[in-house]
Amino acid sequence: MNPIAIVLLLVGYSLSLPVIGKIGTVVRKQNRLAMLGHQFGLLIAGLGWIVGGRPQLIWIHLLWAVAAIVWFNWVGTKGSAKKA
Repeated sequence: MNPIAIVLLLVGYSLSLPVIGKIGTVVRKQNRLAMLGHQFGLLIAGLGWIVGGRPQLIWIHLLWAVAAIVWFNWVGTKGSAKKA
């Protein structure tokens, strides 16, 4: 695999994996900075797979990124409805 792809994967996964481990807490507390770091990490990791010659793996990352954002926003709107 391309050395640039390896660096992109290491950087991307080092940003996204810690947040995935605590995704429930991040969503519940509506930690936007952590979610932004997670999404940015997924973008970098996906770019690493493209550079590395395995572009089909980007779909898994995109699917998870969309699911995480939908979950984050859905819980956020439910939380704001409870406060009102």
